[in-house]
Amino acid sequence: TQVADSVKQRKPFFERLRRLEEQFRRFQELSLTRLQVISENFNISSSVDTRLQLLTEQSSNITATINTFHGVAESDIRSLKSWMKKLQKKVKKIELKMSTLEQVLSERSKQLSKDQTEQRSVMSNL
Repeated sequence: TQVADSVKQRKPFFERLRRLEEQFRRFQELSLTRLQVISENFNISSSVDTRLQLLTEQSSNITATINTFHGVAESDIRSLKSWMKKLQKKVKKIELKMSTLEQVLSERSKQLSKDQTEQRSVMSNL
């Protein structure tokens, strides 16, 4: 009877221990599942951070390229403006020379016509 009483006292203890072990096992499974979700979220976050960093670097490279292009384009435009001003000055000089030559030619033509008229007059008076 003493042995039976001892077994009866131990049975609730072992039953309670078995339930605690089962609860602990479920707690471990749940904890593992939650840690895996956290890990996946961290990996996603890390992947997004990596992608964002890559995009930032690409944006910086594009900005640098555009700035370089802008500088070169401005330099080219200044050079073209300078060349255009020189060309306009040359064109004005040529136009002035052409105008002067046209005036000289017109005057010579008038003089030649006048001379011819005078020669005819002299010839007709002879």
